[in-house]
Amino acid sequence: MRFAVVDWFADAGRPALNGTPVPEPPDDAVRDALTWVLEGDPFYSLLRGARAAKTDEDRDEVYRVIDDFVERHGALERPLDPALVRSALLAGDDLPDGAGTPDELRSATIQLTAATAWGMDELGPDLYFAVFARLFSAETISADSLAELFESPSGGPNLKAAMRAIASYDPIEAVRRATADELRAARTVSDLLNGFGAFYFFHALQMPDTPGLARLRAEIDALGMRDLLLMRAAHSLRTRGYATGVVSCLDRSMANLAGHLLRLVKEGPHLLGRPDTEHDAHAYLAEWISAVEGLRRA
Repeated sequence: MRFAVVDWFADAGRPALNGTPVPEPPDDAVRDALTWVLEGDPFYSLLRGARAAKTDEDRDEVYRVIDDFVERHGALERPLDPALVRSALLAGDDLPDGAGTPDELRSATIQLTAATAWGMDELGPDLYFAVFARLFSAETISADSLAELFESPSGGPNLKAAMRAIASYDPIEAVRRATADELRAARTVSDLLNGFGAFYFFHALQMPDTPGLARLRAEIDALGMRDLLLMRAAHSLRTRGYATGVVSCLDRSMANLAGHLLRLVKEGPHLLGRPDTEHDAHAYLAEWISAVEGLRRA
């Protein structure tokens, strides 16, 4: 039943079909459903236990528990590079292998989980940035570049605050404190970020490229956010992933990221390479369908 409430909440935030909007579910039911999803999330239970560790011996035990968790649930897997997938499909080649060896991804997952629980100082800045880059952004931004962004006067303070906030962020408490309007605003931010991630999937699936789309991807790549947005878009297809994605957007840093990307879209060329009218959208989709059919015939 609570999953159904999350799905209802998701539908209420989407554009109305046939001019009939989906009404909002009861506010208390939404808060209860999101809390229930988080309480059943094994990663949240792991995080809560890790943050309760007080001594070095406790932390050693937490590392063992994290290792067992990764053994059962698997390491984080980085998405395939959409540009490489696009090229492989066009050439009729096999899809590329994922980035990173199993041992590298396992080690990085354990280290990043510890840093999420106790803060980046648990690993030290150099190792933290190396781990983050390995899991999320190795092809788009290096660990050195990420560190420079962290320390730079222009981009550093916001990034620094966001990364340090991770270690004290409690998603269940955030849901309990949030107003109904704040939960709906987080839903809007989450849907926007999922949409930006979906653009990468569509690019891999031969969506016709335009200067506007290429510029948007380049800007996201420069921020080191490509893989994070891809993961968000993929996880949002499942109800649990959608719920945790919305809750993550109660943090201000996600709204800042979505606002920045929206400004880029408004200031840049049309994403579809033509004015955003219904006629032009249909023409663009027809061009995309034609490209996919051409692959099928090849």
